[in-house]
Amino acid sequence: MAEKLLAGYQPASALSGLDPAEIRMARRLLGRSNTERLSITGRDERFKYRRPVHQIEYYRGGRGWAVDLLENGKRQTFKARLSDNQLRIVLDEIRKKGVPIRHFETEAEKQDRLELRLEERARRLETNPTEKDPPVRSARFDILNNLKDFRP
Repeated sequence: MAEKLLAGYQPASALSGLDPAEIRMARRLLGRSNTERLSITGRDERFKYRRPVHQIEYYRGGRGWAVDLLENGKRQTFKARLSDNQLRIVLDEIRKKGVPIRHFETEAEKQDRLELRLEERARRLETNPTEKDPPVRSARFDILNNLKDFRP
């Protein structure tokens, strides 16, 4: 009988009973991944804090620059719609904290970079054309080249 009564029972987690402000505070203190783990862990189980691995990625979006925070591989938007100056200020503050930062290159930026590289190459060839001398051939090569169509 007890099994039937307790069949749907799940022990309360450590975060049950907290109001949304306290849950947000826990998310800021522990990090998003640890808070998710803590909400799954029951009150009777031990919880071991794991230091989250943070990384910042920034990229140009449709309406300016966007900065994303990757916490243990999970992406969440950190800042969005930033101008060039605002982006520089935000990244300087993050660098001071020692978080690794990398630029995420979008497909549009790759195309722009490739087009720019082709334009620079064309401009360079216009201003400084390079004429290559034909390679020096040996006398043996000339003889074999003359005899290539020969049939006995």
